[in-house]
Amino acid sequence: AVETSTTTSALDEVSSTNATAAENVHSVLILDAIGGTMIVVSRAPQAHLMSFSGAVLKTYRHDNPHAAPQGSSNFCAATVSPSNRWLYVATEGGDCLCFDIGTGALEKTIRDFALESSHNSAEITGLLHHPHKTLLGSYSNAKGQKRGLLTLWK
Repeated sequence: AVETSTTTSALDEVSSTNATAAENVHSVLILDAIGGTMIVVSRAPQAHLMSFSGAVLKTYRHDNPHAAPQGSSNFCAATVSPSNRWLYVATEGGDCLCFDIGTGALEKTIRDFALESSHNSAEITGLLHHPHKTLLGSYSNAKGQKRGLLTLWK
């Protein structure tokens, strides 16, 4: 319980300093390659690499969240590659961002990712990475889309 309260306090502090105090955490991704760390993702234009004790070690940010329409740069789904080298994040605006976990650099942006994944502009609900192949999967629970549609990206 002590670990949880420490991490929660650290997230509250990070949220307060970045003006995202009311944002909900939707993904906590444990990193095997970097022991004792996790990536915490909330509905904000950034994600955080944190230690289990709650220290923020690195922040992954959308390139220019202020240039995007209000809220469309917020992160809505995330996954990491099995090697723990890449962080993939879907935004509310429909893009998929690929960050190098080690450097924090945004390496690639896939525009219209949601449109290509769900055949409409619905928000991506979840991302997943195949454990042995270079396949990225995405899905959405939007009402305008067939439930259970999984799109695979090579």
